[in-house]
Amino acid sequence: MQVQLTRTQEPAAGQVSTEIIHSCQDMRVVLVRLSPGSGLPASSSSSSVSLQVLKGRCEMLSGCEWAPSEAGTIWFYPPGEPYAARATDEPATLLVTFAPRP
Repeated sequence: MQVQLTRTQEPAAGQVSTEIIHSCQDMRVVLVRLSPGSGLPASSSSSSVSLQVLKGRCEMLSGCEWAPSEAGTIWFYPPGEPYAARATDEPATLLVTFAPRP
């Protein structure tokens, strides 16, 4: 299955947009767009989670600290570990993968 990530609509200021681009029993893949100042709140999952920065810059939760991340960075979180992301002064686009699908 091929999916092209060519959608360009950005969320409104302070907002987050999400789009499930693939979902099966093995995984769920979500495209997340963060406007400046917005973010994904800290959460955890029974699945492994990866957050890949596709575009822009943001900060990722690393334990109790925030770590700067830019396009090309991938973060991996084991089941039960809190994950979060927040955009700083520019929009960011993330590809979030849950495996297996929660």
